[in-house]
Amino acid sequence: WSDTTASVRGLSARSVRSKSKPLSAESRRRSNATRARRAVEDGQYRKAIQSLTSMGLALASSDVFNEMLEKHPSVDPPTIPETPPPNPIVVSVEQLVGALRSFPAGSAPGPSGLRANHLKEAVFCPSPNRANHTLLCLSRVVNLLCAGKLPHAVIPHLCGASLLPCLKKGGGLRPIAVGEVLRRLTSKCAARAVLPDALQILSPLQVGVGLPAGCEAILHSVMNIHESPSIPADHRFTLLVDFSNAFNSVDRTALFHEVRTRIPTISSWMECSYGFQPNLLLENQTIPSCCGVQQGDPLGPLGFALVLHPIVEKIRESVPGLLINVWYLDDGTLCGTQQDLAAALAIIEAEGPPRGLFLNRGKSFIHAPDNSSITHPILRGIPTSSDGFTLLGSPVGPTSFCEDIFSKRVSKLVDTLSKLADLEDSQMETALLRSCLALPKVAYVLRTCPPRPHSRGSRVFRPHYA
Repeated sequence: WSDTTASVRGLSARSVRSKSKPLSAESRRRSNATRARRAVEDGQYRKAIQSLTSMGLALASSDVFNEMLEKHPSVDPPTIPETPPPNPIVVSVEQLVGALRSFPAGSAPGPSGLRANHLKEAVFCPSPNRANHTLLCLSRVVNLLCAGKLPHAVIPHLCGASLLPCLKKGGGLRPIAVGEVLRRLTSKCAARAVLPDALQILSPLQVGVGLPAGCEAILHSVMNIHESPSIPADHRFTLLVDFSNAFNSVDRTALFHEVRTRIPTISSWMECSYGFQPNLLLENQTIPSCCGVQQGDPLGPLGFALVLHPIVEKIRESVPGLLINVWYLDDGTLCGTQQDLAAALAIIEAEGPPRGLFLNRGKSFIHAPDNSSITHPILRGIPTSSDGFTLLGSPVGPTSFCEDIFSKRVSKLVDTLSKLADLEDSQMETALLRSCLALPKVAYVLRTCPPRPHSRGSRVFRPHYA
Protein backbone atom coordinates (compact mmCIF):
# COMPACT_ATOMS: atom_id res chain seq x y z
CA TRP A 1 0.00 0.00 0.00
CA SER A 2 2.78 2.40 0.93
CA ASP A 3 4.63 1.68 -2.33
CA THR A 4 1.51 2.32 -4.42
CA THR A 5 0.73 5.54 -2.59
CA ALA A 6 4.34 6.69 -2.91
CA SER A 7 4.25 6.07 -6.66
CA VAL A 8 1.05 8.07 -7.08
CA ARG A 9 2.43 10.88 -4.92
CA GLY A 10 5.60 10.88 -7.02
CA LEU A 11 3.57 11.41 -10.18
CA SER A 12 1.62 14.19 -8.47
CA ALA A 13 4.81 15.83 -7.26
CA ARG A 14 6.26 15.87 -10.79
CA SER A 15 3.02 17.43 -12.02
CA VAL A 16 3.20 20.07 -9.29
CA ARG A 17 6.85 20.86 -10.06
CA SER A 18 5.89 21.44 -13.69
CA LYS A 19 3.41 24.07 -12.43
CA SER A 20 5.63 25.68 -9.82
CA LYS A 21 4.72 29.20 -10.96
CA PRO A 22 1.28 30.77 -10.46
CA LEU A 23 -0.92 30.54 -13.54
CA SER A 24 -1.75 33.72 -15.39
CA ALA A 25 -5.43 34.62 -15.71
CA GLU A 26 -5.48 33.44 -19.33
CA SER A 27 -3.71 30.15 -18.52
CA ARG A 28 -6.12 29.45 -15.68
CA ARG A 29 -9.04 30.19 -17.97
CA ARG A 30 -7.77 27.68 -20.56
CA SER A 31 -7.07 25.09 -17.87
CA ASN A 32 -10.56 25.53 -16.42
CA ALA A 33 -12.10 25.14 -19.87
CA THR A 34 -10.18 21.90 -20.47
CA ARG A 35 -11.39 20.42 -17.18
CA ALA A 36 -14.93 21.59 -17.90
CA ARG A 37 -14.96 19.87 -21.30
CA ARG A 38 -13.87 16.60 -19.69
CA ALA A 39 -16.62 16.93 -17.09
CA VAL A 40 -19.27 17.50 -19.78
CA GLU A 41 -18.04 14.42 -21.65
CA ASP A 42 -18.55 12.42 -18.43
CA GLY A 43 -22.06 13.85 -18.02
CA GLN A 44 -21.04 15.88 -14.95
CA TYR A 45 -22.62 19.21 -15.79
CA ARG A 46 -22.44 20.60 -12.28
CA LYS A 47 -18.73 19.80 -12.07
CA ALA A 48 -18.23 21.45 -15.46
CA ILE A 49 -19.72 24.72 -14.19
CA GLN A 50 -17.56 24.53 -11.07
CA SER A 51 -14.49 23.98 -13.24
CA LEU A 52 -15.26 27.01 -15.42
CA THR A 53 -15.42 29.31 -12.39
CA SER A 54 -12.75 27.61 -10.28
CA MET A 55 -9.98 29.60 -8.59
CA GLY A 56 -7.77 26.50 -8.70
CA LEU A 57 -5.46 25.04 -6.07
CA ALA A 58 -2.85 26.86 -4.03
CA LEU A 59 0.74 26.10 -5.02
CA ALA A 60 2.89 24.22 -2.54
CA SER A 61 4.60 26.45 -0.01
CA SER A 62 5.39 26.58 3.67
CA ASP A 63 2.56 29.09 4.18
CA VAL A 64 0.04 26.73 2.56
CA PHE A 65 1.28 23.81 4.65
CA ASN A 66 1.09 25.84 7.86
CA GLU A 67 -2.47 26.98 7.10
CA MET A 68 -3.53 23.40 6.44
CA LEU A 69 -1.83 22.40 9.68
CA GLU A 70 -3.83 25.05 11.57
CA LYS A 71 -7.06 23.69 10.13
CA HIS A 72 -6.13 20.16 11.27
CA PRO A 73 -4.85 20.70 14.83
CA SER A 74 -2.71 18.10 16.55
CA VAL A 75 -4.20 16.59 19.72
CA ASP A 76 -3.78 13.38 21.71
CA PRO A 77 -5.29 10.22 20.21
CA PRO A 78 -8.97 9.72 21.11
CA THR A 79 -10.08 7.27 23.75
CA ILE A 80 -11.78 4.23 22.24
CA PRO A 81 -14.25 2.48 24.59
CA GLU A 82 -12.76 -0.65 26.12
CA THR A 83 -15.93 -2.71 25.85
CA PRO A 84 -16.31 -4.52 22.53
CA PRO A 85 -18.67 -2.77 20.11
CA PRO A 86 -22.09 -4.23 19.29
CA ASN A 87 -22.64 -6.31 16.19
CA PRO A 88 -21.99 -4.19 13.09
CA ILE A 89 -24.38 -3.66 10.23
CA VAL A 90 -24.34 -6.25 7.46
CA VAL A 91 -24.37 -4.78 3.96
CA SER A 92 -26.32 -6.75 1.39
CA VAL A 93 -25.29 -7.08 -2.24
CA GLU A 94 -28.26 -4.91 -3.27
CA GLN A 95 -27.23 -2.14 -0.85
CA LEU A 96 -23.66 -2.32 -2.14
CA VAL A 97 -24.77 -1.99 -5.76
CA GLY A 98 -26.91 1.04 -4.88
CA ALA A 99 -24.02 2.73 -3.06
CA LEU A 100 -21.62 1.98 -5.92
CA ARG A 101 -24.01 3.43 -8.49
CA SER A 102 -24.31 6.63 -6.44
CA PHE A 103 -20.70 7.61 -7.20
CA PRO A 104 -20.78 10.26 -9.95
CA ALA A 105 -18.85 9.50 -13.10
CA GLY A 106 -15.29 10.72 -12.79
CA SER A 107 -15.23 10.70 -8.97
CA ALA A 108 -11.73 11.57 -7.78
CA PRO A 109 -9.50 8.81 -6.39
CA GLY A 110 -7.81 8.74 -3.01
CA PRO A 111 -4.04 8.55 -2.46
CA SER A 112 -3.73 5.06 -4.00
CA GLY A 113 -5.27 6.13 -7.31
CA LEU A 114 -8.15 3.61 -7.14
CA ARG A 115 -11.28 5.16 -8.64
CA ALA A 116 -14.96 4.35 -8.23
CA ASN A 117 -15.07 3.85 -12.00
CA HIS A 118 -12.57 0.99 -11.65
CA LEU A 119 -14.95 -0.82 -9.28
CA LYS A 120 -17.95 -0.03 -11.49
CA GLU A 121 -16.26 -1.48 -14.56
CA ALA A 122 -15.42 -4.64 -12.65
CA VAL A 123 -18.86 -5.07 -11.08
CA PHE A 124 -20.91 -4.10 -14.12
CA CYS A 125 -18.78 -5.86 -16.75
CA PRO A 126 -20.51 -7.81 -19.59
CA SER A 127 -19.51 -11.21 -18.17
CA PRO A 128 -22.13 -12.22 -15.54
CA ASN A 129 -19.83 -14.75 -13.86
CA ARG A 130 -16.97 -12.31 -13.42
CA ALA A 131 -19.33 -9.53 -12.36
CA ASN A 132 -21.01 -11.69 -9.71
CA HIS A 133 -17.69 -12.97 -8.40
CA THR A 134 -16.32 -9.43 -8.14
CA LEU A 135 -19.47 -8.23 -6.42
CA LEU A 136 -19.36 -11.02 -3.83
CA CYS A 137 -15.68 -10.35 -3.10
CA LEU A 138 -16.31 -6.61 -2.80
CA SER A 139 -19.25 -7.33 -0.48
CA ARG A 140 -16.99 -9.36 1.81
CA VAL A 141 -14.44 -6.55 1.90
CA VAL A 142 -17.07 -3.92 2.74
CA ASN A 143 -18.53 -6.04 5.53
CA LEU A 144 -15.05 -6.63 6.97
CA LEU A 145 -14.52 -2.88 7.00
CA CYS A 146 -17.91 -2.29 8.63
CA ALA A 147 -16.80 -4.66 11.38
CA GLY A 148 -13.55 -2.71 11.80
CA LYS A 149 -11.44 -5.76 10.95
CA LEU A 150 -8.46 -3.98 9.47
CA PRO A 151 -4.76 -4.50 10.25
CA HIS A 152 -3.48 -1.53 12.22
CA ALA A 153 -0.72 -0.98 9.67
CA VAL A 154 -3.30 -0.43 6.91
CA ILE A 155 -5.70 1.88 8.79
CA PRO A 156 -3.70 5.16 8.41
CA HIS A 157 -3.59 4.60 4.65
CA LEU A 158 -7.05 3.22 3.89
CA CYS A 159 -8.74 5.74 6.19
CA GLY A 160 -6.52 8.61 5.11
CA ALA A 161 -7.03 11.05 2.27
CA SER A 162 -5.40 13.34 -0.25
CA LEU A 163 -5.61 16.92 1.01
CA LEU A 164 -6.24 19.64 -1.58
CA PRO A 165 -5.77 23.34 -0.64
CA CYS A 166 -8.47 25.05 -2.71
CA LEU A 167 -8.38 28.82 -3.11
CA LYS A 168 -11.49 30.61 -1.83
CA LYS A 169 -12.80 33.54 -3.83
CA GLY A 170 -12.91 35.68 -0.71
CA GLY A 171 -9.32 34.79 0.20
CA GLY A 172 -7.85 32.00 2.27
CA LEU A 173 -7.85 28.26 1.70
CA ARG A 174 -10.49 25.56 1.93
CA PRO A 175 -9.14 22.06 2.69
CA ILE A 176 -10.75 19.30 0.61
CA ALA A 177 -10.01 15.73 1.74
CA VAL A 178 -10.44 13.05 -0.93
CA GLY A 179 -10.52 9.66 0.79
CA GLU A 180 -9.90 6.19 -0.56
CA VAL A 181 -12.76 4.79 -2.62
CA LEU A 182 -13.12 1.66 -0.46
CA ARG A 183 -13.47 3.83 2.63
CA ARG A 184 -16.05 6.09 0.96
CA LEU A 185 -17.98 3.11 -0.40
CA THR A 186 -18.16 1.51 3.05
CA SER A 187 -19.31 4.78 4.62
CA LYS A 188 -21.97 5.22 1.94
CA CYS A 189 -23.34 1.75 2.69
CA ALA A 190 -23.30 2.42 6.44
CA ALA A 191 -24.92 5.85 6.10
CA ARG A 192 -27.75 4.47 3.97
CA ALA A 193 -28.34 1.59 6.37
CA VAL A 194 -28.71 3.78 9.47
CA LEU A 195 -30.52 6.73 7.86
CA PRO A 196 -33.96 5.84 9.36
CA ASP A 197 -32.40 5.66 12.85
CA ALA A 198 -30.55 8.94 12.29
CA LEU A 199 -33.73 10.74 11.24
CA GLN A 200 -35.57 9.48 14.30
CA ILE A 201 -32.78 10.71 16.59
CA LEU A 202 -31.96 14.07 14.98
CA SER A 203 -35.22 15.36 13.53
CA PRO A 204 -36.69 17.97 13.96
CA LEU A 205 -33.84 19.78 15.73
CA GLN A 206 -31.21 18.85 13.14
CA VAL A 207 -32.31 19.01 9.49
CA GLY A 208 -28.92 18.69 7.78
CA VAL A 209 -28.75 14.88 7.69
CA GLY A 210 -30.99 12.92 5.34
CA LEU A 211 -33.87 15.39 5.43
CA PRO A 212 -34.88 16.96 2.09
CA ALA A 213 -35.65 20.70 1.99
CA GLY A 214 -34.25 21.29 5.48
CA CYS A 215 -32.92 24.76 4.60
CA GLU A 216 -36.25 25.80 3.13
CA ALA A 217 -38.06 24.73 6.30
CA ILE A 218 -35.78 26.87 8.48
CA LEU A 219 -36.06 29.90 6.22
CA HIS A 220 -39.84 29.88 5.97
CA SER A 221 -40.15 29.40 9.74
CA VAL A 222 -37.94 32.42 10.42
CA MET A 223 -39.79 34.57 7.87
CA ASN A 224 -43.16 33.61 9.36
CA ILE A 225 -41.98 34.70 12.82
CA HIS A 226 -40.56 38.00 11.55
CA GLU A 227 -43.76 38.82 9.65
CA SER A 228 -46.29 37.63 12.23
CA PRO A 229 -48.14 40.53 13.91
CA SER A 230 -49.20 38.25 16.77
CA ILE A 231 -45.61 37.74 17.99
CA PRO A 232 -44.26 40.63 20.13
CA ALA A 233 -41.18 42.40 18.78
CA ASP A 234 -39.07 41.45 21.80
CA HIS A 235 -39.64 37.75 20.95
CA ARG A 236 -38.33 38.13 17.39
CA PHE A 237 -34.60 38.34 18.07
CA THR A 238 -32.72 35.88 15.84
CA LEU A 239 -29.31 34.39 16.60
CA LEU A 240 -27.28 32.69 13.85
CA VAL A 241 -24.63 30.47 15.44
CA ASP A 242 -21.27 29.82 13.79
CA PHE A 243 -18.45 27.61 15.05
CA SER A 244 -14.74 27.92 14.29
CA ASN A 245 -13.43 25.21 11.95
CA ALA A 246 -16.29 23.03 13.15
CA PHE A 247 -15.95 19.82 11.14
CA ASN A 248 -12.18 19.64 11.55
CA SER A 249 -12.13 20.19 15.31
CA VAL A 250 -14.88 18.02 16.86
CA ASP A 251 -13.60 15.78 19.63
CA ARG A 252 -13.39 12.15 18.52
CA THR A 253 -13.76 10.73 22.02
CA ALA A 254 -17.13 12.51 22.19
CA LEU A 255 -17.88 11.21 18.68
CA PHE A 256 -17.25 7.59 19.70
CA HIS A 257 -19.39 7.99 22.83
CA GLU A 258 -22.35 9.39 20.91
CA VAL A 259 -22.13 6.76 18.18
CA ARG A 260 -21.95 3.95 20.77
CA THR A 261 -24.93 5.44 22.61
CA ARG A 262 -27.21 6.34 19.71
CA ILE A 263 -26.26 4.31 16.60
CA PRO A 264 -24.03 1.50 17.89
CA THR A 265 -24.16 -0.58 14.69
CA ILE A 266 -21.70 1.77 12.96
CA SER A 267 -19.39 2.20 15.96
CA SER A 268 -16.88 -0.43 14.77
CA TRP A 269 -16.35 1.35 11.47
CA MET A 270 -16.33 4.87 12.96
CA GLU A 271 -13.76 3.88 15.59
CA CYS A 272 -11.64 2.22 12.92
CA SER A 273 -11.88 5.26 10.62
CA TYR A 274 -11.09 7.92 13.21
CA GLY A 275 -9.43 6.14 16.12
CA PHE A 276 -5.89 5.84 14.78
CA GLN A 277 -5.07 9.29 13.35
CA PRO A 278 -5.05 8.49 9.61
CA ASN A 279 -2.77 10.31 7.18
CA LEU A 280 -3.74 13.39 5.21
CA LEU A 281 -1.36 13.65 2.26
CA LEU A 282 -0.57 17.18 1.08
CA GLU A 283 1.64 16.57 -1.97
CA ASN A 284 4.90 15.23 -0.47
CA GLN A 285 4.01 16.06 3.14
CA THR A 286 1.85 14.24 5.66
CA ILE A 287 -0.51 15.76 8.23
CA PRO A 288 -1.97 13.41 10.85
CA SER A 289 -5.76 13.64 11.11
CA CYS A 290 -6.08 13.94 14.90
CA CYS A 291 -9.55 15.38 15.41
CA GLY A 292 -12.72 16.22 13.55
CA VAL A 293 -14.49 14.37 10.77
CA GLN A 294 -13.52 14.46 7.11
CA GLN A 295 -16.01 16.48 5.08
CA GLY A 296 -15.52 14.08 2.17
CA ASP A 297 -16.59 11.14 4.34
CA PRO A 298 -20.25 10.17 3.70
CA LEU A 299 -20.55 9.49 7.45
CA GLY A 300 -18.93 12.82 8.38
CA PRO A 301 -22.14 14.92 8.57
CA LEU A 302 -23.88 12.27 10.66
CA GLY A 303 -20.91 12.01 13.02
CA PHE A 304 -20.75 15.77 13.44
CA ALA A 305 -24.50 16.03 14.03
CA LEU A 306 -24.34 13.34 16.73
CA VAL A 307 -21.59 15.22 18.60
CA LEU A 308 -23.56 18.47 18.45
CA HIS A 309 -26.95 16.96 19.27
CA PRO A 310 -26.67 16.78 23.11
CA ILE A 311 -26.07 20.54 23.13
CA VAL A 312 -29.10 21.14 20.90
CA GLU A 313 -31.24 18.89 23.11
CA LYS A 314 -30.07 20.69 26.26
CA ILE A 315 -31.05 24.03 24.72
CA ARG A 316 -34.52 22.65 23.98
CA GLU A 317 -34.94 21.39 27.55
CA SER A 318 -33.38 24.37 29.36
CA VAL A 319 -34.76 27.19 27.19
CA PRO A 320 -38.34 26.21 26.32
CA GLY A 321 -39.24 29.80 25.44
CA LEU A 322 -37.30 29.72 22.16
CA LEU A 323 -39.59 29.95 19.14
CA ILE A 324 -36.99 28.27 16.90
CA ASN A 325 -34.06 26.03 17.77
CA VAL A 326 -33.09 24.34 14.52
CA TRP A 327 -29.71 23.44 13.04
CA TYR A 328 -28.44 22.68 9.58
CA LEU A 329 -25.27 20.78 10.50
CA ASP A 330 -23.09 23.46 12.18
CA ASP A 331 -25.34 26.41 11.30
CA GLY A 332 -27.71 27.09 14.18
CA THR A 333 -30.81 29.31 14.01
CA LEU A 334 -32.46 30.42 17.25
CA CYS A 335 -35.37 32.86 17.68
CA GLY A 336 -36.74 34.29 20.90
CA THR A 337 -36.17 36.98 23.50
CA GLN A 338 -32.74 38.33 24.40
CA GLN A 339 -32.89 36.38 27.66
CA ASP A 340 -33.65 33.13 25.84
CA LEU A 341 -30.86 33.68 23.29
CA ALA A 342 -28.42 34.51 26.08
CA ALA A 343 -29.34 31.33 27.96
CA ALA A 344 -28.87 29.25 24.80
CA LEU A 345 -25.55 30.93 24.05
CA ALA A 346 -24.33 30.22 27.58
CA ILE A 347 -25.09 26.52 27.06
CA ILE A 348 -23.20 26.51 23.74
CA GLU A 349 -20.15 28.19 25.25
CA ALA A 350 -20.15 25.86 28.26
CA GLU A 351 -20.91 22.55 26.54
CA GLY A 352 -19.21 23.14 23.19
CA PRO A 353 -15.46 23.25 23.98
CA PRO A 354 -15.34 19.79 25.66
CA ARG A 355 -16.75 18.47 22.38
CA GLY A 356 -14.34 20.45 20.22
CA LEU A 357 -16.96 23.05 19.27
CA PHE A 358 -15.86 26.66 19.76
CA LEU A 359 -18.24 29.54 19.13
CA ASN A 360 -17.02 32.05 16.56
CA ARG A 361 -18.51 35.29 17.84
CA GLY A 362 -17.15 37.29 14.92
CA LYS A 363 -19.04 35.18 12.37
CA SER A 364 -22.17 34.64 14.44
CA PHE A 365 -24.95 37.18 13.99
CA ILE A 366 -27.93 38.67 15.83
CA HIS A 367 -30.90 40.25 14.07
CA ALA A 368 -32.60 42.75 16.37
CA PRO A 369 -36.15 43.72 15.32
CA ASP A 370 -37.27 47.34 14.98
CA ASN A 371 -33.84 48.84 15.76
CA SER A 372 -33.81 47.27 19.22
CA SER A 373 -30.58 47.47 21.19
CA ILE A 374 -28.73 44.52 22.68
CA THR A 375 -28.74 44.83 26.46
CA HIS A 376 -27.76 41.37 27.69
CA PRO A 377 -23.99 41.27 28.37
CA ILE A 378 -23.38 37.75 27.01
CA LEU A 379 -24.75 38.80 23.60
CA ARG A 380 -22.43 41.78 23.24
CA GLY A 381 -19.53 41.37 20.86
CA ILE A 382 -21.64 39.53 18.28
CA PRO A 383 -22.38 41.50 15.07
CA THR A 384 -25.92 42.89 15.25
CA SER A 385 -28.22 44.52 12.72
CA SER A 386 -31.87 45.41 12.29
CA ASP A 387 -31.64 45.32 8.49
CA GLY A 388 -31.94 42.25 6.31
CA PHE A 389 -29.60 39.29 6.66
CA THR A 390 -28.63 36.18 4.75
CA LEU A 391 -29.68 32.86 6.27
CA LEU A 392 -28.48 29.60 4.71
CA GLY A 393 -27.82 31.34 1.42
CA SER A 394 -31.16 33.15 1.08
CA PRO A 395 -32.14 36.73 2.03
CA VAL A 396 -34.47 37.51 4.92
CA GLY A 397 -35.72 41.04 5.50
CA PRO A 398 -37.09 44.08 3.66
CA THR A 399 -37.98 43.87 -0.02
CA SER A 400 -35.11 46.21 -0.99
CA PHE A 401 -32.56 43.96 0.74
CA CYS A 402 -33.96 40.81 -0.88
CA GLU A 403 -33.91 42.56 -4.28
CA ASP A 404 -30.23 43.41 -3.85
CA ILE A 405 -29.30 39.82 -2.95
CA PHE A 406 -31.35 38.35 -5.79
CA SER A 407 -29.85 40.80 -8.29
CA LYS A 408 -26.34 39.87 -7.14
CA ARG A 409 -27.13 36.19 -7.69
CA VAL A 410 -28.36 36.93 -11.19
CA SER A 411 -25.29 39.06 -11.93
CA LYS A 412 -23.07 36.22 -10.78
CA LEU A 413 -24.98 33.90 -13.10
CA VAL A 414 -24.45 36.31 -15.99
CA ASP A 415 -20.69 36.29 -15.27
CA THR A 416 -20.73 32.50 -15.47
CA LEU A 417 -22.62 32.67 -18.76
CA SER A 418 -19.81 34.73 -20.24
CA LYS A 419 -17.39 31.88 -19.57
CA LEU A 420 -19.38 29.36 -21.63
CA ALA A 421 -17.66 30.57 -24.79
CA ASP A 422 -14.37 29.23 -23.39
CA LEU A 423 -15.62 25.71 -24.13
CA GLU A 424 -15.53 26.43 -27.88
CA ASP A 425 -18.22 23.80 -28.41
CA SER A 426 -21.79 24.90 -29.08
CA GLN A 427 -23.30 21.54 -28.10
CA MET A 428 -21.57 21.57 -24.72
CA GLU A 429 -22.61 25.16 -24.17
CA THR A 430 -26.23 24.31 -24.97
CA ALA A 431 -26.20 21.30 -22.62
CA LEU A 432 -24.88 23.39 -19.72
CA LEU A 433 -27.20 26.28 -20.47
CA ARG A 434 -30.22 23.99 -20.51
CA SER A 435 -29.29 21.93 -17.45
CA CYS A 436 -27.41 24.22 -15.08
CA LEU A 437 -27.39 27.89 -15.97
CA ALA A 438 -31.00 28.99 -16.10
CA LEU A 439 -33.69 28.20 -13.53
CA PRO A 440 -31.54 25.67 -11.57
CA LYS A 441 -29.15 28.46 -10.51
CA VAL A 442 -31.87 30.59 -8.94
CA ALA A 443 -34.44 27.92 -8.02
CA TYR A 444 -33.35 27.82 -4.36
CA VAL A 445 -33.77 31.58 -3.93
CA LEU A 446 -37.11 31.42 -5.74
CA ARG A 447 -38.29 28.77 -3.27
CA THR A 448 -37.14 30.66 -0.19
CA CYS A 449 -37.57 34.33 -1.04
CA PRO A 450 -40.91 36.22 -1.33
CA PRO A 451 -42.06 36.88 -4.93
CA ARG A 452 -41.80 40.69 -4.92
CA PRO A 453 -37.98 40.95 -4.91
CA HIS A 454 -37.70 38.79 -8.04
CA SER A 455 -38.78 41.47 -10.52
CA ARG A 456 -35.54 43.48 -10.55
CA GLY A 457 -33.41 40.35 -10.95
CA SER A 458 -35.71 39.10 -13.69
CA ARG A 459 -35.07 42.25 -15.72
CA VAL A 460 -31.35 41.43 -15.65
CA PHE A 461 -31.97 37.72 -16.18
CA ARG A 462 -34.31 37.68 -19.19
CA PRO A 463 -32.21 39.42 -21.90
CA HIS A 464 -29.54 36.72 -21.64
CA TYR A 465 -32.06 33.96 -22.38
CA ALA A 466 -34.09 35.71 -25.05
